[in-house]
Amino acid sequence: MSVGNTVGNLYALSTVGSIAGTLATSFYLIAIAGVNTLILSQGVLLLIISASLLFMDFSRKTEKNCQDKRIETSININVT
Repeated sequence: MSVGNTVGNLYALSTVGSIAGTLATSFYLIAIAGVNTLILSQGVLLLIISASLLFMDFSRKTEKNCQDKRIETSININVT
């Protein structure tokens, strides 16, 4: 399977999900829960996701990226 085919499939899936989410929200969720409840629940969900990402350990990846950039910089300096 090629990269273009995979990207196309993901884009199509995203479009179908967006359409389903829009229809579900406009016809069912607003009628059941109300706008204020939906906005509040979305805000809480975003806070939970951002807090979980904040506490993840990115130090190893960041340290490795910095070392790679230092090596590239030293190679560029030595070549010129």
